[in-house]
Amino acid sequence: MEATWASSVATDPTWLAVIAAIGAVGSLATVVVLLRQQAPRRKPDLERIARRREPRSAH
Repeated sequence: MEATWASSVATDPTWLAVIAAIGAVGSLATVVVLLRQQAPRRKPDLERIARRREPRSAH
């Protein structure tokens, strides 16, 4: 069987390291995004929430 570029890539460990590094960075980015979605971005403004709950006739 004749050697092709795919067979040389498969035997070169550098490509495996590159693909593993890309996967690790992608996994880390996924974890960061998921953690940021769970954490509140800022503290709730309790005064504004209380005003919103007041009846309209109180204004």
